Amino acid sequence: MDAALACFTTHGYAATRMEDVAARAGVSKAALYLYFRSKKALFTAVVREAVVPLVEHGERLLAEHRGPSADLLRRIIGDAWPRMANTPAGGLCRVLMAEVGRFPALARLYLDEVVIRARRLHIAILRRGIAAGEFRPDLDLDLAARLLIGNVVFASLWRGSFHPYDRCDLDALIVAHLDLYLRGIAA
Repeated sequence: MDAALACFTTHGYAATRMEDVAARAGVSKAALYLYFRSKKALFTAVVREAVVPLVEHGERLLAEHRGPSADLLRRIIGDAWPRMANTPAGGLCRVLMAEVGRFPALARLYLDEVVIRARRLHIAILRRGIAAGEFRPDLDLDLAARLLIGNVVFASLWRGSFHPYDRCDLDALIVAHLDLYLRGIAA
């Protein structure tokens, strides 16, 4: 899985070949096909192993959290950002953005298993905050959830593309984003 993640994030989906993944993993192409019948199946498994656990972690935190919803949002973004910033998993979003037009089934997979599920999680936290009187009751929940994750995606894309040429303290950017966001939705 690590070899596949590295190949997809380095070369993109279209340019990654099963034999490249097999060589990087130190197995034969035939052995790789014993576990994954196609490149799409391999990519699906990579998304489910590298990114879906971030959403599952957030869902567990929501179920267990007993404090302010703003603290929960800080925790979820604070836990997800380092994984998106400092591991190859963050590159999957960049790959999908670049190749979505040519591979709509992959976009659908990522939307269903990551984006929409994460948005539902964020909306549930926003609703919780509204019910507790923490957040403005007039929020458009869908837009507010999209705005929450927008700068995290942007920072991840920036790190994988322009960061070597235009350095920015992306960790500070995420903290500033959360501060401005939470002030903007406060009751």
